[in-house]
This record gives sequence, structure tokens and C-alpha cells, in this order.
Amino acid sequence: MELKDFADVRDFLSYYHMTLTLGSEQRYMGRVNHMQVLPLPREAVRDGISHVVCFYDGAYRRELFGTVRLDAGEGGDGEGAVLTLDMGAGKRYCFKKHRS
Repeated sequence: MELKDFADVRDFLSYYHMTLTLGSEQRYMGRVNHMQVLPLPREAVRDGISHVVCFYDGAYRRELFGTVRLDAGEGGDGEGAVLTLDMGAGKRYCFKKHRS
């Protein structure tokens, strides 16, 4: 699985577990869906903010900006892959695909 696999949403019914990390504290934020990862236009990139992650949290459509990293899951089939959005100042969101 690669970062490009998250762009141009292909499956709106996929759910992701979202975790927020602030410094050394971690908090489970629930499940989200309709996730997209989009690169920002070159002229909008600044201070390391290069992507926007859009998702639906069950009540609202959210857009978060930061630097994106994809950690491949076990076995190379994408299972267990984790997308991390680093917003700086110790604030990170992790998205892990919900197993069906």
C-alpha cells in the first residue's frame, strides 16, 4: 500500500480508527470514513505542511493540514497500514483501516 492509494477515495464505506497523540498522551477519537489524502498545491506548501486529510466523523466533514507519513502494515498486503498526519508541536493523528 502506498500513499497514492489514499488519494481519490475509491471506497467510501471503509472505516478508519483515528487516534490523536499530543506529546506523550494518546486518545482514541473514534471511527471515520470518506477519507481522502490530497497534496496541497506547490504554492500553498509552507512550514512543512504539504497535505490535507479530509474525512467524515459521523457529524461533520473535517479537513486537517500537516505532513503525511504512511507506515506499511505486516505482510506487504496493506493490512495494518497506518497513515500519520503530523500537524507539528507534538500533535499527530493516526488513521488505521478498520478490519471488516
